[in-house]
Amino acid sequence: MADNIGLRAIFDLYLRKDIRTRINDGKIKRLLVIVVNAKAESPGDLDRSESPPSLMTVAYKTCTIAMDSYSFETVEGFRNLIEERIRMQEVNHACQTILDRHASDGFRIPQLAGGSMKLGIVDISFDGLPDPQEKAYFNGLPTSFSLTADQIQKLIDVGGRLLADNPDFREFMKDAF
Repeated sequence: MADNIGLRAIFDLYLRKDIRTRINDGKIKRLLVIVVNAKAESPGDLDRSESPPSLMTVAYKTCTIAMDSYSFETVEGFRNLIEERIRMQEVNHACQTILDRHASDGFRIPQLAGGSMKLGIVDISFDGLPDPQEKAYFNGLPTSFSLTADQIQKLIDVGGRLLADNPDFREFMKDAF
């Protein structure tokens, strides 16, 4: 089973492969991962009927709930990984500052691979919409390839707005240029 947001592949690249190699080689100075979770939460109506749900309905719900949990776990795991790297960079810098203040030999603590690169993770979803009606509209859209041009434009617009309003994104971009 894989997450429904595609982050697992990036997570693996960060841990073991291409991204890690580029960090170690000093080729990545800034890394921002933007997680777009476009899952729609249509209002459940299973409890509105006296009849039990069908086997297919139960199987579908079981699968989607497991998938959402796995996606959440992947985002949190990656966020923890990024936060740990940031803490390590801060500790490295703090230790060097203390050494510079108290030691006269000019000893330099070895930098982490990639140095003091700037890292961030931004997680945006329809949950970030403050207006309940707007949230209900986007959660009600089908997750299919049959959206109208108007629906697509609204998704593009709300995605840009969610990103621009995200505090983690704004913080990361403060000194971007």
